[in-house]
Order: sequence, then structure tokens, then C-alpha cells
Amino acid sequence: MRIRLALTGIALFASSLAGQEVNRPKDHHPSKSDRAQSKCENQLIRDMEAEEVFAGPEYEMLVSVTNAFGREKTPRFYLYEATEGTGNNVYYLAGSVILDGRGKFLMARKFAEIMGSTLALKGSIAHEMAHLIRNPATGERCTDWVYINPKTEQEADAIAAGKVGFESLKAWFLRVREWTKEKSFSDISSRIEALEAIEAKQKEQRN
Repeated sequence: MRIRLALTGIALFASSLAGQEVNRPKDHHPSKSDRAQSKCENQLIRDMEAEEVFAGPEYEMLVSVTNAFGREKTPRFYLYEATEGTGNNVYYLAGSVILDGRGKFLMARKFAEIMGSTLALKGSIAHEMAHLIRNPATGERCTDWVYINPKTEQEADAIAAGKVGFESLKAWFLRVREWTKEKSFSDISSRIEALEAIEAKQKEQRN
């Protein structure tokens, strides 16, 4: 397993919390962990020189995915120039939905360019949204280190596919495989197979 700073939630065991919003009481006072979360988020955004955006094809796709998940609050969305340290990807910033009820997504401009306004972009955003909806249950924070577990990622894929369709997730996998030649995404084939098995089972149950 690989390890990275908590830019995404983990341990997606079920989809029962899909669409559930996190609302703070009006008299809520930030805890020590909330202050640490806020500081970590702000530091990451500064370090990545990420710019918040409110329009454009990537943002509109995020709105579409947000609606597909039945959420009222669109996460805050940032674009950044990828460097060797940040990589070309899209991330859910772990703990951000716990802090403000919306959450934060960061996307490399190069990743947005490569995905285009396509099903592949929708699939990638939906996968991160699956992490977001489960984050309140897992409690992962920006200050944590997260182990990237293949089983966890497959579970996130399944939740996402249930909201935006299997074709979106498979389009994302195929685009990434074409882009990277599987050098940095070696589990693509197993993830596609896992999705196809779920899809086949659902079709069988409907017939």
C-alpha cells in the first residue's frame, strides 16, 4: 500500500450516508481539531497555489455530480498547476466536509485538460465525492496520513457508479490508463473488473 497526506477520505464500507449533509449548530465554537483542520487546509491550498473557481466546464461537472449524489451544497473547487510534488490528479481534501458541510476539491489544470468535459471527468469527480460523503463516518482529517487501500478505492468506485453510472467510472479508468500507460495506476484492470462484476450482478437481479 502507498501512503500520502490526507487529500482524500478512506474506508468506504457502505453508501448509507450518501447525500447526508453536515450542518453545524449556529452556536458551534471551533474545537482544537477544527482549528488544526482549517490551518492545514489553508496551508495546503497556499502550498499548491490553488485558485478557487466558480465557473467553467470542470465546475459545472462538479455541480452535476453534486446533484447526482443528492447534495444541496456544492463543494468548494480549486484548480492548481501540478508540480512533481503535487501530481496531476483530482483530490478531495479529507476532513473539509466535516469542517464546513461542503468540502473542498482540488484539481490539477493538466488533469482537467486531459480529462476534458467528458464522462471520464465525471467519473473521477464522482469517485472523490464518494470519499467526501463517507468522510464524516471515517473521521479522517487533513492533518492525518492516509493509507491508499485498493479495497477502499474499489468501494469508492462502486458508490460513485451507483450515482453517476458505470460508464463514467470505466471511462475515467480507460482515459487514465491511456494517459499513464498504467505506470502510476497499476490497479486499473482489477478496478474495472470489480465494477463489471457489480454491474453484471445488478443486471442479473433485474432480469
